[in-house]
Amino acid sequence: MELLTFNTYIPNMFKKMLSFVVGTIEDRDYGLDSYEIQRSLLEKPADVEAVQDATQILAADKTRRMDPFDGHKYYEGGWNLTDPHYVYSVAYTALPLMVTAVIWFLVFGLLLLIVCCCCICRKRGHGGYSQLVYSVCVILIILFTIAAITGSAILFSVKGKFQSKLEDMTEYTSSEVHSITGTLENVLDNLAEAKTVSVNKVSLPPNLQKSIDDVRKTTNVTALIPVIHTGAASKALHLLLHTIVMADTCVAMDDWLQNPTPHTALSQILPCVDNATAYGSLSTTKDVSFQMSSIVNKFITNVANQNVTVRTRHNSFNQSGPLVPALCNPYYPDMTNRKCITGEVEFSNAATEWGKYVCEVSQSGNCINKGRLTPTYYTQITSAACISYRAHNETSTLAKLTDCNNVQETLSKISKENCPGLRQQSYWIFIALALISGAFMLSSFFWPIAAREWSNRGSKYKYRAPPAYPGAMGMRAL
Repeated sequence: MELLTFNTYIPNMFKKMLSFVVGTIEDRDYGLDSYEIQRSLLEKPADVEAVQDATQILAADKTRRMDPFDGHKYYEGGWNLTDPHYVYSVAYTALPLMVTAVIWFLVFGLLLLIVCCCCICRKRGHGGYSQLVYSVCVILIILFTIAAITGSAILFSVKGKFQSKLEDMTEYTSSEVHSITGTLENVLDNLAEAKTVSVNKVSLPPNLQKSIDDVRKTTNVTALIPVIHTGAASKALHLLLHTIVMADTCVAMDDWLQNPTPHTALSQILPCVDNATAYGSLSTTKDVSFQMSSIVNKFITNVANQNVTVRTRHNSFNQSGPLVPALCNPYYPDMTNRKCITGEVEFSNAATEWGKYVCEVSQSGNCINKGRLTPTYYTQITSAACISYRAHNETSTLAKLTDCNNVQETLSKISKENCPGLRQQSYWIFIALALISGAFMLSSFFWPIAAREWSNRGSKYKYRAPPAYPGAMGMRAL
C-alpha cells in the first residue's frame, strides 16, 4: 500500500520525460515512405490480421512491470518494442534509483551548505583536531579513489566489448532481414519475367500464370514488412536493446524458439513468413522451373532436332547437323527432385553447349550452313533456361522460409552466441557503474570532513605558543 501511495504521486516531469522518449522513437523518420507503409497496411489480408490478433506473448513474466500511464497496473503485453506501455513500464523501474539520487544530492547539498555556514559564522580560533579522524578520512578517500579508477577501467574495457558484440548482433540481424527481403523480391521478379518468356511462341500455361499472379498478391505484403522494419529495426533495436531491454529481448528470443510462430513481436526485428505464403511461393517456383525446362526440351525435340520432311516443313528453317542436347530438368512432373541423365546439359553450361549448334541465317531466317538453332531460337531457349535455373536456385532458399526455419536459425544463433556474453557484460557494466557512483558518493562525503580536519590542524599549530628551551632568555637579552 505504501508503494502504491508513493506511486500515485509520480512527478509529472517523469511522465513527460517518458512520453518524450517514446514519442521520439515512434515518430522518428527512418527514411521510410509513409505511402508505402499505409499501402502495406491496407493490403494486409484478413487472415493475417486474425493471426496477429492472437500474437504470442513473449517474455511475459520478465516484462511484467508496473505501468505509470495505465493506472499503475502491471503491464501484461510481453516484449514489444513498438508498444509505448512496454517502454513506460521498463523506464519506470528506474524511478526508485532516480528518486534516491535526487534525495542524496538534496541532502548532501543541504549538509554541505550547513557546514559552510558554520565555518563562516564560527569565531576564528583553533578548533578541535583529531589525527585519527583525519587519517581515517584520507585512507578512505584513497581507497574510494582506487575503487572509482578500478570501476572506470572495468567500464571502459567491458563497454567496448558490449558495444562491439551488440553492433555485430544488430548487423547480423539486419543482414538476415535484407536476405529475406532480397529472396522474396528475386522470386517475384523472376516469376514476373517468366510470364513474358516464350520459346517458338510457346509460353507458360494459363493456370500457372494465374498461380504466379496469386503468389505476387499474397507475397506483396510479406515483402513490404521487412522494408518497413529494416530501417527502423537496425536503429531502434540498437537504441532500445542497448539501453533498456537487452535482457528482455534475449528472454523473448528463447520463448519464441520454444514455440516458433509467425507474426509475433519479434517480427519487428526479423520478419517470419507464414506457411501459406512460403509454401505457395515454393510450389509455384518449382512449377515454373519444371515448365520452363519442359518448354525448352519440347522445342529441342519437336523442332530443332527434326530433319526437314514434308510432315515437319511448317517447323523447318533448314536445320541440319548434330542433334542439340536436351536440358536437364531438375524435377519430375510430381515436383520431386530428378537427376540428370547422360546426354543432357546442365544449367551451368547449357548456353555454351547450345552455342555450338547455332547457324548463320539468311534474310528469310533460314539456316544457310549446318546448325539446328537460329540466333533467335538460341536467345529464346537460353532465356527460358535462365528463368528455370533461377527458379530452381530460389527453391532451396524458399524452403528455409517455410515454418519460419530461417528466423529460427537466426534467433537460435543470436541466443547461443550473443545473449550469454551480453548478459555477462551488462552485469559487469552494472557493477562498474555501481562502484564508480558509490565511490564518488562516499568520497564526496569524506572530503569535507578531511578538509575540516586539515583546516583545524593548521589553526592549531598557528596559534600554539612557541616552545621554551634553555638559553632562550639569555639569547633574547643579547
